[in-house]
Amino acid sequence: MNFFYLDIFGFFLAEEIANAISSPIGTSDLYSDADLERELELLAQEEIKEDMMKIGPLPDVPAQTGTIKLNNQSEELRELEAWAQ
Repeated sequence: MNFFYLDIFGFFLAEEIANAISSPIGTSDLYSDADLERELELLAQEEIKEDMMKIGPLPDVPAQTGTIKLNNQSEELRELEAWAQ
Protein backbone atom coordinates (compact mmCIF):
# COMPACT_ATOMS: atom_id res chain seq x y z
CA MET A 1 0.00 0.00 0.00
CA ASN A 2 2.87 2.30 0.63
CA PHE A 3 4.03 1.77 -2.97
CA PHE A 4 0.59 2.84 -4.24
CA TYR A 5 0.78 6.09 -2.25
CA LEU A 6 4.18 6.94 -3.72
CA ASP A 7 2.95 6.16 -7.23
CA ILE A 8 -0.04 8.52 -6.93
CA PHE A 9 2.13 11.19 -5.30
CA GLY A 10 4.60 10.84 -8.18
CA PHE A 11 1.74 11.17 -10.69
CA PHE A 12 0.43 14.39 -9.12
CA LEU A 13 3.94 15.79 -8.83
CA ALA A 14 4.64 15.00 -12.48
CA GLU A 15 1.33 16.61 -13.51
CA GLU A 16 2.11 19.74 -11.50
CA ILE A 17 5.58 19.98 -13.05
CA ALA A 18 4.13 19.52 -16.54
CA ASN A 19 1.57 22.27 -15.92
CA ALA A 20 4.25 24.61 -14.58
CA ILE A 21 6.50 23.99 -17.60
CA SER A 22 3.71 24.38 -20.15
CA SER A 23 2.27 27.65 -18.80
CA PRO A 24 4.04 30.85 -19.93
CA ILE A 25 5.85 32.93 -17.36
CA GLY A 26 4.41 36.31 -16.46
CA THR A 27 0.88 35.68 -17.66
CA SER A 28 -2.03 36.04 -15.37
CA ASP A 29 -5.76 35.51 -15.49
CA LEU A 30 -6.24 38.70 -13.47
CA TYR A 31 -6.93 40.80 -16.59
CA SER A 32 -8.94 39.90 -19.65
CA ASP A 33 -8.15 41.19 -23.12
CA ALA A 34 -11.31 43.29 -23.04
CA ASP A 35 -10.20 44.99 -19.82
CA LEU A 36 -6.78 45.74 -21.25
CA GLU A 37 -8.27 47.09 -24.51
CA ARG A 38 -10.64 49.33 -22.53
CA GLU A 39 -7.79 50.67 -20.41
CA LEU A 40 -5.69 51.30 -23.51
CA GLU A 41 -8.57 53.23 -25.10
CA LEU A 42 -8.93 55.37 -21.96
CA LEU A 43 -5.21 56.14 -21.97
CA ALA A 44 -5.38 57.12 -25.65
CA GLN A 45 -8.33 59.45 -24.95
CA GLU A 46 -6.43 61.08 -22.08
CA GLU A 47 -3.42 61.61 -24.33
CA ILE A 48 -5.60 63.19 -27.02
CA LYS A 49 -7.22 65.45 -24.42
CA GLU A 50 -3.78 66.56 -23.16
CA ASP A 51 -2.64 67.26 -26.72
CA MET A 52 -5.77 69.35 -27.35
CA MET A 53 -5.06 71.41 -24.22
CA LYS A 54 -1.57 72.22 -25.52
CA ILE A 55 -3.00 73.83 -28.68
CA GLY A 56 -4.06 76.98 -26.85
CA PRO A 57 -6.74 79.44 -27.80
CA LEU A 58 -7.86 79.69 -31.38
CA PRO A 59 -7.84 83.04 -33.19
CA ASP A 60 -11.04 85.05 -33.40
CA VAL A 61 -12.95 84.63 -36.64
CA PRO A 62 -14.66 87.75 -37.93
CA ALA A 63 -18.41 87.53 -38.32
CA GLN A 64 -19.53 87.45 -41.92
CA THR A 65 -21.62 90.46 -42.83
CA GLY A 66 -23.32 91.34 -46.06
CA THR A 67 -24.47 89.11 -48.84
CA ILE A 68 -22.53 86.54 -50.75
CA LYS A 69 -22.02 87.44 -54.37
CA LEU A 70 -23.14 84.80 -56.78
CA ASN A 71 -20.76 83.91 -59.55
CA ASN A 72 -21.67 84.34 -63.22
CA GLN A 73 -22.55 80.66 -63.68
CA SER A 74 -25.25 80.87 -61.01
CA GLU A 75 -26.71 84.01 -62.56
CA GLU A 76 -26.68 82.43 -66.02
CA LEU A 77 -28.37 79.33 -64.67
CA ARG A 78 -31.13 81.45 -63.12
CA GLU A 79 -31.63 83.26 -66.43
CA LEU A 80 -31.88 79.95 -68.31
CA GLU A 81 -34.35 78.55 -65.79
CA ALA A 82 -36.46 81.70 -66.06
CA TRP A 83 -36.40 81.48 -69.87
CA ALA A 84 -37.34 77.76 -69.83
CA GLN A 85 -40.51 78.42 -67.78
